[in-house]
Amino acid sequence: MSHKGLQRFWALVLCVALVLGLAAVGWAGPVLARIQQRGELRVGTEPNFPPLEARAKDGSIIGFDMDLARHIARAMGVKLKVVAMPLKELLPALERGELDMAISGLTITPKRNLKVVFVGPYLMAGQTALVRREVAAKVRSVADLNRSRYTVVASADTTAAEAVRRLLPKARLITVPGEDRAIKLLLAGKAQAMVADLPFCTVMAFRHRDQGLLHLDTPFTFEPLGIAIAQGDPDLANWLANFLTLLRGTGILDRMGERWFRDASWMKQLAP
Repeated sequence: MSHKGLQRFWALVLCVALVLGLAAVGWAGPVLARIQQRGELRVGTEPNFPPLEARAKDGSIIGFDMDLARHIARAMGVKLKVVAMPLKELLPALERGELDMAISGLTITPKRNLKVVFVGPYLMAGQTALVRREVAAKVRSVADLNRSRYTVVASADTTAAEAVRRLLPKARLITVPGEDRAIKLLLAGKAQAMVADLPFCTVMAFRHRDQGLLHLDTPFTFEPLGIAIAQGDPDLANWLANFLTLLRGTGILDRMGERWFRDASWMKQLAP
């Protein structure tokens, strides 16, 4: 057996051991026990943030985060149920027990961490800016946007909006519910820039290049993305942490990154 074949074999053995371990222990935490008893993993997401999560033409939700959710459900031996809801409702839904976890490009922040537990990071991201072509010649860095003549749009209740308030106090900030609406304002000329995570800006610049959108290459914030779960279940947190280590060690996370961040073919699946 080749080295890669042996690596895949042991990855499978570890997955099976994890699943059998879940079924065997009677002391599993409340959320973990609920997932097992129900036979279903409920994952909340806002499907407006490609390539992490987005609506496909057939109505399904696709993206890096959704592939991650499928891997988790498969390893647990349960079905996956994706629950779409606005970003601001995800963490309250977790606290009420309506979701088992939230995977939606959520940046791990101290404020959020006071209310929920984060496992990860599974991906490193950072904020950057999408700009209209006529602005690009004048904007070399995010600091150049800190002018009263610039209107910057960002999705409400996100770290992008917080970054604009903190780093671009002189610019006029418009917040809207969801990145899809923010993009529409930018394309309509009602804003000169949009702040969002670098992966999203990269994809949108590619998708709308004929409409004159460009993005700044270098992120101006450091943002680790994590899986959010409710407080009070260390067993689930431990299982997720170990499983992320397994995905990272076997190269699965890297292959997911190649598919969603470096190959634009998936964009043909997106809903118009």
